[in-house]
Amino acid sequence: MNRADTLSSLWAAWAARTPAEMIDAFATVGPQALAAARSSGDVVVDYLGTGVLRLDEVLTIGIVEATVHLLDLQRALGLEPSVPAAALEHTADVLARIGSPVAFVEAATGRTKKDVFPVLT
Repeated sequence: MNRADTLSSLWAAWAARTPAEMIDAFATVGPQALAAARSSGDVVVDYLGTGVLRLDEVLTIGIVEATVHLLDLQRALGLEPSVPAAALEHTADVLARIGSPVAFVEAATGRTKKDVFPVLT
């Protein structure tokens, strides 16, 4: 199966899930999968056909993506942000390490108005 077919199958499977099944996947299955992956040691995986990454890097990408898109969804629905604390802390830590530490400190303390982060999509 090529990358497009793989992604198409994955999206079709997710689209068929009920809201309750999706919540369960994030609240129950997700943490179990993260724990199992973290205990697997130095494992590398093919990341959707784009390259080979360490499993811990793939987990970080997934946590950041899920956190950012959950916030997007909540804002779009006019809801106050409600994100699991561990995911929010992990995402904030990852994003804080992207830019220059000096620029981050200066922006966080009001000493510059320069853009600190690149725009991530």
